[in-house]
Amino acid sequence: MFPPSIAAIPPGALDLTGEAVRRRRVLQRATMGALEQAGYEELIPPTFEYEDTFVRAGGPGVAERLVRFPDRDGRILALRYDFTASLARVAATTFSGATRTLRLCYSGKVFRQEPERGGRPREMLQVGAELLGQ
Repeated sequence: MFPPSIAAIPPGALDLTGEAVRRRRVLQRATMGALEQAGYEELIPPTFEYEDTFVRAGGPGVAERLVRFPDRDGRILALRYDFTASLARVAATTFSGATRTLRLCYSGKVFRQEPERGGRPREMLQVGAELLGQ
């Protein structure tokens, strides 16, 4: 068997160039700008978390869709599947004493292994917001 070509990318991966990059950035900036104007504060959680963070938030069906890997101590980590679980974790820890409604927004990559996606990307940009504590 021959080694894979250096030019090959894994199924579900995508190279964005030129106009596709420009369109994505325009939409990303416009959305984040609108959220910040509405009083949302941007939060940037880590790209990976303990697997349990996502499983607890999304249920047992999420586990099979995570891109997982062990750390040096054998604990299972997972690439960010969704921002909501990470924001909930931050709200429960960093902002646990908050006396006001939290308006948090985010923009970044999420990673999903979903066979039913039929060739669609496994790495996606997600932009959104969460209103917590109202």
